[in-house]
Amino acid sequence: MHRVRLALLVIALLCASAVRAFASVPSITNGKQLNRIQMRNREQEQADVRRRVLATMAVQGGGDAKPSRGAPQQLWNKYLGQLDRRPLITKAWTSTIIGCIGDTIAQVLEARTKGIPFVFDTQRTAIYIFCAVAIGSTAVHYWYNFLDQKVANPNTVKGKWNRVFRQLAVDQTVGCTVLNAGFYIVHTIVSAVVMGRVFPLGALADTITGKLSREMWPMLINNWKLWPAANFINFSLVPPQLRVLFANFVAIFWNIYLSGSANR
Repeated sequence: MHRVRLALLVIALLCASAVRAFASVPSITNGKQLNRIQMRNREQEQADVRRRVLATMAVQGGGDAKPSRGAPQQLWNKYLGQLDRRPLITKAWTSTIIGCIGDTIAQVLEARTKGIPFVFDTQRTAIYIFCAVAIGSTAVHYWYNFLDQKVANPNTVKGKWNRVFRQLAVDQTVGCTVLNAGFYIVHTIVSAVVMGRVFPLGALADTITGKLSREMWPMLINNWKLWPAANFINFSLVPPQLRVLFANFVAIFWNIYLSGSANR
């Protein structure tokens, strides 16, 4: 967990400057008003996250009750604050940075495999980042909220491990199929728009169905090699506000695979 925490701090360093630029943007909500009980639960969860962070800093600082004033800790606190106030914007910027890293690594590996010089494809990365924000942050944000509120709501589902395994089962059947299929569909449509190949629509539909028929089953097999273990940790140990961030960190490796398969 110490390594995971350090990795999250590194991501926070990358995200902090971008997040601050959006400090004046109005908060985006889920669209549906939460009832009073759900709002109190969420506020309590956010307070718990802050207490855990401060407690961790105190332990790492040798028992000092005050948080460390080092730059990484200050940036991490700012990131948590932005995550509380503007969850969708903060998660979108996080996915933007991580998606860029994943696609760049994928391009480097592809160039080495083909034995050709590496030339950074800006258009390809821009398309991939758009899809990462649409699916990897926005859709996953709402999906995790659905899992927390409908599949494993603590008010109706008793027992931590019961909730964890319910979330994991639904996520690794319905979730991974819908979200990854959505990624391929969005990627194909956006690529067609950028390249001016939207029409005829029948040809675009054939391209989408062809990609899904070729890539979906291999993608699901590779998904089950990584994400069940990753999301078991995510659902059992990571606070709800940080689950998309943890998933994005794991997705650095998954993005390499997705980027390569989407561009085949």
